[in-house]
Amino acid sequence: MGFSFQAPLVVIYSLIIGLLIELVSYYFAYRSPSYKSARESLVKAINEYKQLKKRKVDILSKKKHEKSISDAESRITSLQNNMQKSKFKSAIVNMAAMFFGFRVLRKKFAGIALASLPFNPIGPIKKIAFRGIAGSGVNQAGFMFLYTLTNLSFRKHISLLFNNSIPKSPFSNFQKKLEEQQNLQ
Repeated sequence: MGFSFQAPLVVIYSLIIGLLIELVSYYFAYRSPSYKSARESLVKAINEYKQLKKRKVDILSKKKHEKSISDAESRITSLQNNMQKSKFKSAIVNMAAMFFGFRVLRKKFAGIALASLPFNPIGPIKKIAFRGIAGSGVNQAGFMFLYTLTNLSFRKHISLLFNNSIPKSPFSNFQKKLEEQQNLQ
């Protein structure tokens, strides 16, 4: 199978859909005053947490220091949950936009093999790659595969371009467990 000029169209359509979804998210969630204030509070809480972690304490005030770190962690988690809730409004609109965009792609490219894969796909990748393609080509991929790859590759970058991301917490469950194990030793 030769080069198909329709494959870049699927990638371009997918990027346009991603841009539209991020614009909708910005309009419904990220520009609201409640989201902006919650984001500022979260950034402040993360900075306070980092300062608490850097602070050296003596043995007498260690318990109090650990309690304030624990309180800061719970505050950060609570603020992140509140921000996720405020993003939920835009998630419904985003879902509708994705459904509409996927439907347009399906009407235009259903049943067409758009790309040849340099490998034999396995399991779930095979189902995504062959979805909607008539024929028995082992290495063929349809619009669903290209759409999925484009979204996985560029969605996070588009979100960062619009500054539509929630600040990451400075702690993780893995880090907590590692610190607990070190304290036990």
